[in-house]
Amino acid sequence: MNQMNQKDAGFTLIELLITIAIAAILVAAATPSFQSMVEKNSVSSSLSDFSASLRLARAEAIRRGLRVVMCPSDDQANCGSVWANGWLVFVDEDGGGTVNGSDEIVRIHDALASNNTLLWSEDGGTSWASGVATSVQYNGRGIINTNQGTFKMCSRSNNDLYARALIISIMGSLRHGVDGDSNGIFEDDSGGDLSC
Repeated sequence: MNQMNQKDAGFTLIELLITIAIAAILVAAATPSFQSMVEKNSVSSSLSDFSASLRLARAEAIRRGLRVVMCPSDDQANCGSVWANGWLVFVDEDGGGTVNGSDEIVRIHDALASNNTLLWSEDGGTSWASGVATSVQYNGRGIINTNQGTFKMCSRSNNDLYARALIISIMGSLRHGVDGDSNGIFEDDSGGDLSC
């Protein structure tokens, strides 16, 4: 009887291999959807950070009654040319549009996570570039001094399904792009599908 209990107490090698094979199949089936979820969340999180900085710039401009600028920054100390490398929000005391000794930096943001890209278009989405909008400038009433347009965030895979848009009106208000035609791809300010 003692010998029978010992035999029933464990797994056979065949049972263990079958269990491992089933687990491997389940993991393989779940991995693509998990990667998709991670990529979507990365884009959404990055765009939320960017949106929060724009909202802060506008609120500071209204609160102070002064021009506040948000510009791309390659070194987190000066205005640069590529939004994906990070950005600055600063009070433009002298009205020069660039950071200098008299300007107060309100927020510094590092480069985007996960190699996401951030592009700008002010012409209804027909041409996109990382450095066309050298800055977004809000006057003391919270209205932008630059052209209205769309910021487009793309994931590292450049899959159109993960692209998201942040649209800035001439009045300085922000809204997120939507998938108005329900095809799974979000649209820019002119209603055209985003593409990466």
